[in-house]
Amino acid sequence: MQFDTIYIIKLVSVIFLASLPAIIWFDLFSYIKKNDEQARKLAKVAFILGCFSVLVTLGIQHLWSIHPEFNLEVGLMKKIANVTLSTIAITFMFATFEETAKLGMIVVLHKFIAKLQTINQVVFLSMASALGFAFIENIFFFIESVLKNNFVDLFFIFTFRSLITVCAHVVFTGIFGYYFALAIFSESFFAQTKWEGKKYPFITFFNKIFKIKGANIFKQKQILTGFLIATSLHTLFNIFLQKDFLTETLLLVIFGFLYILYLMKHKVGYLMLGTETLKKSLMAKNDEDVIIELLGMWLNEEKYAEVEEVCDRLLKRDPDNKVVQLFKAKAHEKKKFKKAMHYLKGLFSDNLKDENFEESLFEKLKKERDEKKSDIKDQRSGI
Repeated sequence: MQFDTIYIIKLVSVIFLASLPAIIWFDLFSYIKKNDEQARKLAKVAFILGCFSVLVTLGIQHLWSIHPEFNLEVGLMKKIANVTLSTIAITFMFATFEETAKLGMIVVLHKFIAKLQTINQVVFLSMASALGFAFIENIFFFIESVLKNNFVDLFFIFTFRSLITVCAHVVFTGIFGYYFALAIFSESFFAQTKWEGKKYPFITFFNKIFKIKGANIFKQKQILTGFLIATSLHTLFNIFLQKDFLTETLLLVIFGFLYILYLMKHKVGYLMLGTETLKKSLMAKNDEDVIIELLGMWLNEEKYAEVEEVCDRLLKRDPDNKVVQLFKAKAHEKKKFKKAMHYLKGLFSDNLKDENFEESLFEKLKKERDEKKSDIKDQRSGI
């Protein structure tokens, strides 16, 4: 009875310890979405689903213990003679299991619980799922140290996993979530890139050979890209830990975290791309297509202010047009980058001309017309 009581106390203590980083990180990321109450509620669901995602990896390992013939880890060690290559392969395999399980919970949430509306919402919920996974994983790591009464190791494991490992899980799955979001809204993104004049030879190839819609191929490409980036970073992280490359591990997580923040800062991330079209366009489709084609040309010619102004006018007539919304967001981001680069060049050059990045061609023409009218008026007054 005494043993049971001690074990329960230790288990409760471990759960409490594992809860601390989960609560702190959850509150930190919730602050980013403080104005999105729906996202905050769904994040709790994503966290719980993320807790269950651990069962996938545990289930696979349990299956291997019952049926050793299915053990892929042993199989890879036997087939790959080189120790370094076999270690990388096995590490990549486990990273694949974990990242697929974590993002799989977001697929479940999107399909059966709530349709996700924005890129940032998908990224945020992916991060919440990763937190749930890391919470359960921490319990297993902490309880191992507690049962061995190794409290010195427990302090180090708690500190490192709370600050670094939890953040790493969030970063890797968040990046995967970003590309999954691009896949969810692939129809709009693919249409926008087509109007921009971008060519995808592999999409054309698959479309001609297998008769698969271009948007569907674009969708699968985004999922594959996100999967490869997330699992590769996760693999690299685990290898750095195995080799005790602490500096490299920290840099990987820090740069990954900054990359996530950069992705979530994009104006495109806030667009409600998952909503249905509620209002019909007041323009004929052919007329609208001509203007959208012009937007693509102007975007390539770096006429960002003009693109934004035309998009504003188009959205008054067709407020639910996702392609026009994407053009406006993209022009805004590119204009900001161009302005930043211009000012950066100005630090090293005294001969750089001042540019008004906010003034479009239409505004310039309007200003010239008003000035001419003012001159004519002054001339008549003089007479």
